[in-house]
Amino acid sequence: MFGNGRTIGFPGPVELAGPDDPLPDLPAERLPVLLRDIYAAAGGVHPDPAEYDSARAQIARAKGLQAPYIAGGLDPEPEIGLEEERHYGKLLLWMVLVLMFGGFVIGIALALAFGGAP
Repeated sequence: MFGNGRTIGFPGPVELAGPDDPLPDLPAERLPVLLRDIYAAAGGVHPDPAEYDSARAQIARAKGLQAPYIAGGLDPEPEIGLEEERHYGKLLLWMVLVLMFGGFVIGIALALAFGGAP
């Protein structure tokens, strides 16, 4: 099934293979062409075939990623990731501050209620 909800069928027997599976009937030089053909048949258009065939892109596609991004590699849109990290960093800081302040408030309330202040 494609992202736009369309499906495609194949008549006859079909062999499913991942990028690491040996394909003895397929010459190694034919694999990049086959992958581009499958990508185009699914409605994909890539402006730079050399980038599409790069090792980084092949590994990303094997992981089911739409863009050639691998953790620890070169992020094609680092601004989005950095913005998300800043958001969660601020959220974490606020959570720590609220917990610490809440602990002080509860401690003071208990000390006042039970006369535990020295």
